[in-house]
Amino acid sequence: MGLFERAWLLVGMRRLFVWSYRYPEAVKRLMERIAEVKIGLTEKLATELEVDMVMYGDDWGMNDRLLFSLSWWREFVKPWQEKLYRVAKQYGLIVYQHSDGRVEELVPGLVEMGVDVLNIQRECNDWIALHSSYRGKVALWGGVSASTLDLGTPFDVEREVKLVARGSGNRSPAAGNRAVVVSQHALPG
Repeated sequence: MGLFERAWLLVGMRRLFVWSYRYPEAVKRLMERIAEVKIGLTEKLATELEVDMVMYGDDWGMNDRLLFSLSWWREFVKPWQEKLYRVAKQYGLIVYQHSDGRVEELVPGLVEMGVDVLNIQRECNDWIALHSSYRGKVALWGGVSASTLDLGTPFDVEREVKLVARGSGNRSPAAGNRAVVVSQHALPG
């Protein structure tokens, strides 16, 4: 669970947004404190377990837009998210970031901050445009809809996997595109 999700689960989403307007410094301190805990966990994972990758998840989007304005994210999430990434990078870790929803607006900042792998929904984000813009800078993870895998026919599944693989550039690795073509979410058990 990420900084934003943990914060709104602690105080409520409506209250978090209201407080960010009324008491912005308190919300920043909350985000900072959550980040401090996560930084401690990242350091333990890196030093005691010697992991290669740290996976952060935070749902920042809805199907058609962000849950908040880009300026809100830059003020209340980005500074502490960037600290998390920086600590991971200090230990040589690969940084993986998940978010549901349409989050294309955040991608430039995420790449700039050091994200190596983005797990974002192909259904909500233009993977082809992202591959074109960030070729060789970030890998996309996912792309195959869990609902297609769960409810689709074998033909539907084959078509979607081929579509995602073609769109990700996996047919011509020399192009510099990187993707891990897997189910976007866990399948129902």
